[in-house]
Amino acid sequence: MPDITAVTHAQNIRYDRKAEALYIIDQTLLPGEEKEIRLQTIDEMVEAIRALRVRGAPAIGICAAYCMYVLAKSIRTEDRPTFLKRLSDYGQQLDAARPTAVNLGWAIREMMRTALEHVHDTRGQMLDALYERAVAIHEDDIAKCRAISEYGLSLLKEGDGVLTHCNAGPLATSRYGTAQGPFLLAAERGMHIRVFADETRPLLQGARLTSYELQRAGVDVTLICDNMASIVMKNGWVQACFVGCDRVAANGDTANKIGTSGVAILAKHYGIPVYVLGPTSTIDMACPDGDHIPIEERDGEEIKTMWYEKPMALPEVKCYNPAFDVTDHELIAGIVTAALAGTNALTEDTIAARDEATATAARLQVLEADSFEKQLMTVDGAEVEYYVGIQDGATVGYVFTAESTGKSAGLKVMTGIRRDGTISGVAVTSDNETAGYVDKVEKGGLLTALQGKNAKALEFGVDVDGVSQATKTSKGIVNAVNQAIAYFDQVTAVQKDDTAWQTKGESGT
Repeated sequence: MPDITAVTHAQNIRYDRKAEALYIIDQTLLPGEEKEIRLQTIDEMVEAIRALRVRGAPAIGICAAYCMYVLAKSIRTEDRPTFLKRLSDYGQQLDAARPTAVNLGWAIREMMRTALEHVHDTRGQMLDALYERAVAIHEDDIAKCRAISEYGLSLLKEGDGVLTHCNAGPLATSRYGTAQGPFLLAAERGMHIRVFADETRPLLQGARLTSYELQRAGVDVTLICDNMASIVMKNGWVQACFVGCDRVAANGDTANKIGTSGVAILAKHYGIPVYVLGPTSTIDMACPDGDHIPIEERDGEEIKTMWYEKPMALPEVKCYNPAFDVTDHELIAGIVTAALAGTNALTEDTIAARDEATATAARLQVLEADSFEKQLMTVDGAEVEYYVGIQDGATVGYVFTAESTGKSAGLKVMTGIRRDGTISGVAVTSDNETAGYVDKVEKGGLLTALQGKNAKALEFGVDVDGVSQATKTSKGIVNAVNQAIAYFDQVTAVQKDDTAWQTKGESGT
C-alpha cells in the first residue's frame, strides 16, 4: 500500500528553529531527485522563487513569510526606521521575483504589518512576533487546504474522471493542496477518482510534479500532453476540471498556469464544469478584472532547450513564453475556497453544493471575506436574507441581493457594502434581459464605477452614468443597488440602536 501521508504531508517548506535555518525542496530537481536547499540571503531567496525551486501561489506566500523573518534577523541595527526601511526593501525584491501570484505580495505585506505593530518592542520581541506570524500563515494554509479539499471532494462522485492542469498539490501549497487535494482525500477514503493530468508545457509541472505526487499516493492518474485534453473530454472520460489559481480578480477572472484558459474553453464546448480551487488570499479585490492581472513572461529558452538533449529550434527563432493566462469568469462553474468548504464540506447533494459554490463565488466577487454568515431581516412583512462578511473574526461588510422593479423586473443584482458604508462590488446574478445587454453593461464599466460609491440613494445619470445601448439594463442595476442600500440602512440602523453590537462588531462574536 502506498504511504499517502508521505505525499499529503510533504515538507516542501520547513523552518528549523533549532538550527535557525529555512529549507525548501528544490522542485526543479523532481521527480528524479528530492533534495532540500537552504535559503539564507536575499539573492538566494529571489533566485529560488524566480527559478521555480519553490512554486505554487500558496507555497510562495508561505516561503516569503519565512524569508522575511530570516531577513529581519539578518538586519543588525537598533534604529527602527532603518530596520523597517531595509526590511521593506527586501520585501520589494522578493515581491518583484514573480508578479502574477498575489499570495507573494500578500504574505510580505502581512509580515511588514506585523513589524510595524511591534515597532516599539525590543528587537527580540519583534523577531518573535515575525516568526509567529510566519508560522500562523503556514498553519492557516494547512487548515484551508484541508477545508478546500473536503469541499472539492463533495463536488465529485465515485468513478468520476477529472482533468487537472499544472500542479496544485502539497508541493505547491501545504499538506493536501488545493486542486489536487480532493484526489488525495478520495484515495485516503477508498474512493476511486480517475485523474487526467496535463503535462503542462513548457515547464512540465503536470508531468514532473502532479503525476509524481498522485502516483505515489495511489491515485489513478493518467498523464496526457496538453493538446490531448480535447480527446479525453470528447471520449466522455472527464466529468469535471479542477485547477488551482495564482490570482482571482474581483469579477472572478482567474489567472493560472498557461493553458488553463484553453482547457476551460474546451470544457465549455463539451459541457464540463470547471472549478477553481484556492485560498481566499489568492482573491485580489483591488484587481477589477483579468485585464488588470500582470502576466509574467519567461525566457524563451524554456521552450527551445529545456528538457532537451539538443535544441528543438534554431537559436534565432523568436519565442513568446507567458507563464500564465486568464480564464474568463463566465467559463468558471465555481470558485472553491476555505470559506465555501466551511459551509458545505458535509453537503451530500452534489447539485446543491455546486449551486452554493456559484453563489459564494459571487459573494466573494462583491466583498472580500474569509467566510459569510447568513442572516434574515423583515422588510414590509417579508423575510429577506443577507450575508455578513467575516474576516479575521470581525465583520467587514454585508452582501445583499435585490431584484430590480419596473421595466427591468427579474434582474437580480448582488451588492457588497463595506461596514464603513462604501460599495465594495456589484454583480448581476440572474436576468431576463435581451442577450448581450448585461455583458455590455459589464464591459461598459458600470459595475466598476459603482465600486467605492457611498451607500446612499444613487441618482441615475448624476451619481452614475448608464452604458450606451443598454440604458434599461443600466437603470435596472442601479435600481437594485438602491434597494440593497435601503437594506443596508435598515441593518445598520438596528445595529446602532443595539449598544452590544459595537462590541460584537469589533470582536467578531
